[in-house]
Amino acid sequence: IYGIVRANTIGIVALILVLYLVVREIHFSRSVMVIFYFFNVCATSGFRIILRKGLQNIRKKGYNLKHILLVGYSRAAEEYIDRLMDNPQWGYVACGILDNNVPAGTLYKGVKVLGSLGNLEIILPENKLDEIAITLSLRDYDYLEAIVGTCEKFGVHTKFIPDYNHIVP
Repeated sequence: IYGIVRANTIGIVALILVLYLVVREIHFSRSVMVIFYFFNVCATSGFRIILRKGLQNIRKKGYNLKHILLVGYSRAAEEYIDRLMDNPQWGYVACGILDNNVPAGTLYKGVKVLGSLGNLEIILPENKLDEIAITLSLRDYDYLEAIVGTCEKFGVHTKFIPDYNHIVP
């Protein structure tokens, strides 16, 4: 709502400046501008609130969700899963994790390790995944080029989630 108020304020100020300085028109209805400003702010804010609530209800029913596969089990993966679960309004669902160092079947907050990194070529054609989140630990960065190449081959969007806890300043 702050952004809507800010944008409308800048717009009204710009309009008044153009009317005074460029058009040289000093006879215009200020009350109409004030009414327009408040109506525009209220209508736009109301629409955004209704839209957000509607999307939340749709996502609670399991629609309009993005399914993500995490590649690499690390602290970054755990933190990313925590953020996704804390913010269901984002509409992301973690479907599973692939990692070479953690045994298949291991669970973290309901998200299961599905197998090794080599299973990526098997999983991508079978599933309708929207994104791959690469959350590799530093010791597994040797696999990064092959993982990105596989994701590009199947046309799946990738995003990198760095592990800030293991970066040396």
